[in-house]
Parts: sequence; C-alpha cells; structure tokens
Amino acid sequence: MLAYHQKNFLIVDDFSDFRSSVRSMLRELGVKDIDTADTGEQALRMCAQKRYDFILQDYHLGDGKKNGQQVLEDLMVDKLISHESVFVMVTAETSQAMVLSALEHEPDAYLTKPFNRSGLAQRLDRLVQRKNLLKPIMQALDRGKPTEVLAACAALCKQDPRFTPLCLKYRADALRDLNQHEALEKFLNAILADRPLPWAYAMLGRLLFKRGQVKHAQGLYETALKAFPMMPALYDGLADVLVAQGDAKRAQSVLEEAVRLSPLAVRRQSQLGKLALANEDFETSSRA
Repeated sequence: MLAYHQKNFLIVDDFSDFRSSVRSMLRELGVKDIDTADTGEQALRMCAQKRYDFILQDYHLGDGKKNGQQVLEDLMVDKLISHESVFVMVTAETSQAMVLSALEHEPDAYLTKPFNRSGLAQRLDRLVQRKNLLKPIMQALDRGKPTEVLAACAALCKQDPRFTPLCLKYRADALRDLNQHEALEKFLNAILADRPLPWAYAMLGRLLFKRGQVKHAQGLYETALKAFPMMPALYDGLADVLVAQGDAKRAQSVLEEAVRLSPLAVRRQSQLGKLALANEDFETSSRA
C-alpha cells in the first residue's frame, strides 16, 4: 500500500453518513488532509481555491443538482483540476445515461458502492501507479507544452513499447495543439487503418471540417456512426457539418439523437436548444 499521508482528498457526496464512512477509511490509510462537500457546486468552489490530489465524487447528488459527470466536465473546462490528480467517480448507478456521459470526460476510475477500506486502497494504489508512470506526460499537459508531451510519450514508448497504444491520444492532442494539421491527419489515418477508434474518428472529422473539407468530414462521421452508433461526440461533429451546409433540420435531428443517448451533457443540450430555436421548434428548444 502506498503512503498517502502527504496527499489531500476531497469527498463529494450528499449523504453525511457516506462522507463520514469514507473519511474513516482514508484516515486508516494514513490520510490527514480530507475535505468534504455535499453538492457539486460546493465542490467546484473548493477546487477553485485548492488543488486536490484525489477527488472521490459521487455521481448522483440529488434531483436538480449537478451530477458527478457535470462536475468533472466543469473542472476540466475551467482547468480546476491537475492532470496529475486522481478523479474517482463513486456510484451505485449503471444507467445508459451515466455510462455514455462517461465517454465525454472520462474519470480515472469508477468505484461501485458499497466498498470497504481494502477495496478502496487497492483501487487507489493502482491509479497512483498509473499516474506515476505517466507523470512526465501529465506535467507537460499541466504546463500546456505539447512539444514536451510528444517527447514524454516518445520516452515512455522507448522505455516499454507496450505503452504505445496508451500514448496515441496524448500524441494526437499534442499535434492538434501544435497546429501540425498534415502530420495529425496522417497520424489519425494510420491509427484508423490499424484499428478503428471512435475518438480518432471524431478528431479526424473535426480536423477535416476545420480545413474546409466539409463533404469529406460528413462522410467520415457517417461511416464512424455505423461502427459506433452509441458515441455522442460523433453526432456532435456530424451536426456541426450539417449546419455548415445549411441543413439545420437534419442537424437538429442528429443532435436530438445524441441527447437521447446522453441527456446529461449540459453544453450539448444548450446547443440543441439554440438550433431548435433557429428552426422555430419552440417545444424542443424549451425542453432542451
């Protein structure tokens, strides 16, 4: 078991008994610095004031409240969480909405209720070992240095080629951030030729769209959705392409399908509301 006495934790759950139980487990693991929050909004305020090494976030925090996935989305968009931090989603829920929303902004792990101290320790130990392995990449990401990300990925893959698949998306993101569009397109096409991956399809579609290759992007998204019909991000990309081509009605239909699959993504619902309003579909706009 790893030493946690120098790490700080945030427990987010709307049940005080659960917060107390997890705090006791962490105390037994040697953790000294433990904060708690009972809502996602409170957690976001606390993360704006303090950087946490570990966040144990309950998924469902009550009707009308931000759920755990929305908290994670806000943390990442507003850069309130370090790439070196460990974010664990704690849940007893396995609904489609929850599973698919996880594809939007993936937590480091899921922990299913109920669990005991031994199970918690084993999961945290594995996550820390993985983060330590990726530490140079995570630090480069925090610094916003894509060139350093590429160098760190190359060093890790040279150290052990088994980590090459793990580095694919980090490398693609770095090429995108460096605006190396030709290199990125070649890299993504090579990935898809070897093994179709939904994130690679989505990234290549966005790249083609950005470069004005709208028809090509549309064909790519449509091909990708045949292989991965449960991936909401692919619907988002196709909707953007259709709007650019003036087909707002079909774009709305595509976004409605994405929302049906994953209704908890606030930004997607907002986009659907705006698009439906432009299409004078006031009922759908109001609902979104």
